[in-house]
Amino acid sequence: MPGGASGRGQVSEELADLNRDIRLRPADAWAISSRGQTYLALGRYDLALADLDRAIELDPDDAETVGNRGQAYRLLGREEEARADFARATELDPGSKPAGD
Repeated sequence: MPGGASGRGQVSEELADLNRDIRLRPADAWAISSRGQTYLALGRYDLALADLDRAIELDPDDAETVGNRGQAYRLLGREEEARADFARATELDPGSKPAGD
């Protein structure tokens, strides 16, 4: 995440846009996952995990979202769940490098 006031403003604007998109389309897995990634970058791991869980409910085969949830688990100290998600992400997209490596 960029530092400084302009970086915070940009993130706030991004979150506002994603919140609006999710209000308009509450089953938009991409928008929910994107907001989860933003929360992850902000260090708001519980919020990130909630969004990533919901995005995976909507689109269980999105390797990137599964890998990002693994990262959230890892940052929350939930290593077993993190490893399971990293393995699942690799299974879904064998050519990708898991987020946790």
